[in-house]
Amino acid sequence: MKIAGQIPQNITERPLSASKQTGAEETKLNTTDSFSRTETDNSGIPNLSKIAPASAESSSVKKVSEQCKATHLGTDADGNIKLSGFRWGFKEASSRENWSAVFGDATINPKDVKDAYLVVEPFPPEWVAAHAFMYFEMKDDAKIKSSDGRESNGFVVSMEAALKPGQKYGLIEGMGKLFGSIYQVGSWEDVVQKSCRGANHRLIRHKLNLRPDQKEDLARNSLNEAFKDRTGEFYHTTRNSCFSNQIRILNSALDENQKLHRWLIPGIMFSPTASLPTGAAAVLNFRGLLAPDSPPVITQPDKTLFPDNQTKPSLFDLATRKISDLRTFNFFSSVTGAFAGAQLGSMIMPPGVGILVGGVMGASLGYKASTLIEHNSHFVTEPSEKFNNANQGLKG
Repeated sequence: MKIAGQIPQNITERPLSASKQTGAEETKLNTTDSFSRTETDNSGIPNLSKIAPASAESSSVKKVSEQCKATHLGTDADGNIKLSGFRWGFKEASSRENWSAVFGDATINPKDVKDAYLVVEPFPPEWVAAHAFMYFEMKDDAKIKSSDGRESNGFVVSMEAALKPGQKYGLIEGMGKLFGSIYQVGSWEDVVQKSCRGANHRLIRHKLNLRPDQKEDLARNSLNEAFKDRTGEFYHTTRNSCFSNQIRILNSALDENQKLHRWLIPGIMFSPTASLPTGAAAVLNFRGLLAPDSPPVITQPDKTLFPDNQTKPSLFDLATRKISDLRTFNFFSSVTGAFAGAQLGSMIMPPGVGILVGGVMGASLGYKASTLIEHNSHFVTEPSEKFNNANQGLKG
């Protein structure tokens, strides 16, 4: 879970269309820009306004942070968006503290998004703490590319606490105005390297049940958020966090009847379900936003570095899979929910009305619970080594 104090306004338009962009003048794509850095803002995060081939070995610019604000460089007539500040990965060293982030340019077309995922990255204490971000997988013939030949099958937009060199994030510290906010844009290989090799974390990705136009809108709106100037904005662990903002941006691409609730009392009390990434699957499932027949995929910590931290199905997981595979599982879950709901309804409302209302609501919740159990219990794992960053000239 990572966060800021001023809460951005809800998105009401579709920014960065193929021909016009919000907050940036239309410019023709130029793949020969020079590599330079602007002044850092008061968050300590550099802004790369011009980019040429990113080098893991020999950039004259000293990286002062592992984060960098993305800058929109232009959009061509086909809708290809070029940006700088794209993190391609890390040049590794013997000590994690000495890893060096590699930034460069990238060209992305939101129309070419194949699938969108909400990714959850648990960290201690895992029962309550996690980071959440969006991952966009591109079509096979539409890889993201840089002007110096790097390429990736997908990109990540991650709302994070903006950390100055040497500064560390904490859940309690995130409640105050200690951290700025930033939307880090980078490759999927980059985040796997950072999390699974550098931090001994696993990544749990949930495929979203979206139409093609919604995937495109979500990708475009996410990039637009990354391009905004966030000077003076503060990350906040619950009200302006990684997860609360992912819900806000996701809502911008959804139909009205699909939108997720962010507030219990608008402007006064924030919904707990919009604050805890650990409950992301339940929140998405309730609105039918989990892609059917697409179980969560867990990208494991690097097995060579962390052999003792590999997720395996427990006996409970295996038993739950067997039970949820039964054809009658959803039906009996609905019946059980209806019975419990009717009992509860009859205690708090007039019996006739309570039994009817409580029964209907209980049946619906019982069915939703059964589909969530089915989804979570059928998780699959994959080795992070399959996303080796060596093909980008980086150790992985």
